[in-house]
Amino acid sequence: MKPHLKQWRQRMLFGIFAWGLLFLLIFIYFTDSN
Repeated sequence: MKPHLKQWRQRMLFGIFAWGLLFLLIFIYFTDSN
C-alpha cells in the first residue's frame, strides 16, 4: 500500500467527519430554535 494513498484516505475520512459534525451542529441549531 502506498503511503500517499493512506494519507489521502485519512484526509478524506477527516473531511467526512468534519462535514458530519458541521451538519449535526446545524441540525441541532435549527431544531433547538423551533
